[in-house]
Amino acid sequence: MRTTSRTMRLLAFLGAMTLVAAACGGDDDSPFSGLGDAIDRSQDATDGVNEQTEELEDFAEQMMEAVGAGGGGTLVVDGEEIPIDSVVCQLGDDTFDVGTVSDSGWRVFATRGNPLNDASSQVLDPDFVQWFPRDVQGDEVVRDGGTFTSMPYSYFNNQNDATVEISYTVTCP
Repeated sequence: MRTTSRTMRLLAFLGAMTLVAAACGGDDDSPFSGLGDAIDRSQDATDGVNEQTEELEDFAEQMMEAVGAGGGGTLVVDGEEIPIDSVVCQLGDDTFDVGTVSDSGWRVFATRGNPLNDASSQVLDPDFVQWFPRDVQGDEVVRDGGTFTSMPYSYFNNQNDATVEISYTVTCP
């Protein structure tokens, strides 16, 4: 919402400047020449943000309905195996968003939104504490078709910086 609000204010400002430029005549040396192109580029950028927001909202909605969706796997936290009941996946050729749901309350999230970036991993515990891999060079999760594996890594949390060893294997339905 914040980005959309800023974009709308920018578009309003650029529109006002276009009107000022039109009132001043068609002088190509005007500091406002080319604003129409800038407005078109701003609208293209806004459309891209809106599409990404809609994709994330769709994924979040799928996550809400995920129990019983299929797939599964195993999460291992400090040696304790925790079954993963359901998996929701959005798979592209070189990108993916994967999220899990289980009755235990543990959730796994794996993503690569850009093929040039490393694949990232995050785990959410039943108390809604987020856990992130520490000091991993390269991909934090490896994709093999519809199966995603995170090797045993030291994960730290976002509350008190405690660490645990976490690994998992998740298979999309």
